[in-house]
Order: sequence, then structure tokens, then C-alpha cells
Amino acid sequence: MRTVIERQTIFYTIFGTFFMAFGCCALFLAAAGLYGVMSFAVTQRTRELGVRSALGAQGRQLIVLIMRKSVVQLAIGLVAGLALALVASRLLQPVLYHVNPRDEAVFAGVIATLTLASLSASFLPALRVTRIDPVRALGSE
Repeated sequence: MRTVIERQTIFYTIFGTFFMAFGCCALFLAAAGLYGVMSFAVTQRTRELGVRSALGAQGRQLIVLIMRKSVVQLAIGLVAGLALALVASRLLQPVLYHVNPRDEAVFAGVIATLTLASLSASFLPALRVTRIDPVRALGSE
């Protein structure tokens, strides 16, 4: 009986494996893209941060300024992404066999990965920018 069931469900098993593999690839690409965009956005603000630093802002204040904007963008993106993921999980439920489409561990893992990528992408360039000389930051293009 077990082999009969396995033969009947092989389609679901194969496509489930493909969905998992493509999902992991998509998560990696999303994290890498998020890192690149956030890092670029912080680097573009080098002159602004140089002006603020020249006017007396401390490095910690500059980092808090950048991190606050990053957290707001991250929160908006996570809320929109979770809403879309819940809708998509409902649509994919007929294709999934013995899998919970709203698995909390998967959602938590995705949230943790994207949060880590976003915060590190904002913090590391902000830290680098706050350590350069304000005159040099003002001269950068």
C-alpha cells in the first residue's frame, strides 16, 4: 500500500522539492538584493552625513538616523510581503501535500533573514561613512 501511495503522490513530492529549492534561492536573492539596495542608499547619503558631521553631529547620532529610516522601510516591506505571502499560501494550498502552507518556522526564518540583511546593509556602510573625515565626505560624488 505504501508504494501505491508513493506512486500516486510522486508528482507532489517532486514539485514540493522544486518549490523548496526555488524558495531558498529566492530568499537568498532577495537578501542579496536588499543588502545591495540598502547599502547603496546609505552610500548615496555620504555628503549629507558629512555636512551633519561637520555641523557637530556625533557618529552615534548619524547611525541612529540611518537605522531609523532602514527600520521603517523594513517594516513596510515585511508587512506587505507577509500579506502577499499569506494570500499566495492560500492559493498554493491545493498543490501542497502534507505541508502546512502557513508554517510559522518558515515565516520566522524569512523574516529573520531579511531583517538581518537589511540591518547589516544599513549599519555597516553607516559605520564606514561616520569614520571618514567630514571634509573628504563633502568632496565625494
